[in-house]
Order: sequence, then structure tokens, then C-alpha cells
Amino acid sequence: MAAPDPVVKSKLVTEWLDPACIDPTAQVGKGCISGQVCNKHTGMMVTDATVEVVLSGGSYQGSAADLTTTTNAQGIFQLCGVPAGDQTVVVRG
Repeated sequence: MAAPDPVVKSKLVTEWLDPACIDPTAQVGKGCISGQVCNKHTGMMVTDATVEVVLSGGSYQGSAADLTTTTNAQGIFQLCGVPAGDQTVVVRG
């Protein structure tokens, strides 16, 4: 495979996009959010909390299951396929 052509952004920045580094399963205009949920009163991590993304339009047009997850034993969560832009994250539990 031939090397990609560079894109000159400025006198100080040149960008190469290596096709080998592109995730073919990535969805354009979407990304992942991740975090850790803790109880602000106790400082303890919250396990099995429901974490949900409510899209800026007020409701998700696809499958709600795609934008809902639960925290693990360390209170950590990750949601992928979140549309780019401002979104609201709701945590219950």
C-alpha cells in the first residue's frame, strides 16, 4: 500500500492520515463517553447504576438500549455510538 499524501495545515503542522490506523467499524459523527460514578456524600463508587444518554433532541430515535448501560463494580461505565454534539447524561441508582 502506498503512503498517504500529506496534508499541509500550516508552516508548522503537516498531517498524514494512515489508512492502517483508521477503525473501519467507527461511525462517522459518533463517539464514546466514559466515566466513573461516585456518591458525592460518601465518596464511594456507585455500582450497577443506570447511565443513559438523552439526545439534544429530547429522545433517542434509535434503540434506547444502544444508549444505556450500567456501571461496573468500580463505578465505571462506557457508552459508544453517541452522536456528536451536546448531550445530557442521566445517572440513576
